[in-house]
Amino acid sequence: MSCDKVMRRKWLIAGNDGVGKTSLASLIEGVDLKAKKSLDLQFRDKTIEVSEGYIENPYLNSALIMVGQNQALVNIFMIDLEKDCHFPPNFAKSFTRPTITVINKIDLYDKKQVKKLRQIAEAIGSDHIFEISIKKGTGLDKLREYIKEIEDERCFL
Repeated sequence: MSCDKVMRRKWLIAGNDGVGKTSLASLIEGVDLKAKKSLDLQFRDKTIEVSEGYIENPYLNSALIMVGQNQALVNIFMIDLEKDCHFPPNFAKSFTRPTITVINKIDLYDKKQVKKLRQIAEAIGSDHIFEISIKKGTGLDKLREYIKEIEDERCFL
């Protein structure tokens, strides 16, 4: 089957408000998006941005899982220390699609805080963990490489 016949899946980005979901979506989309607080899912050409309500409210986790299963190329869980992480332990194991956890704002934390964030990220159970700072550009090369690899592999045009 040629790439143009394949259903176009998107990068699903979930996390608390203020964690950098829209900034990451801008990176993936290749355009400067404006953050917009919403209770809805934000569907774009390459991304689906999930509001924190789907994470904070356990009864909405199943809706997040359904969207992740049916529409996601990769599920991205974003965390930082500004708010408590509401992803349940081993939440990534609920998905059959690949999952990654992105620790954003890594430049703002000391070693003890980074260690705590890594423990949280590991508890989520994702396939990969990326430590980045979107504002400073730290760790973005590895993440961009991963994104390109997945998109090339999955015929994401």
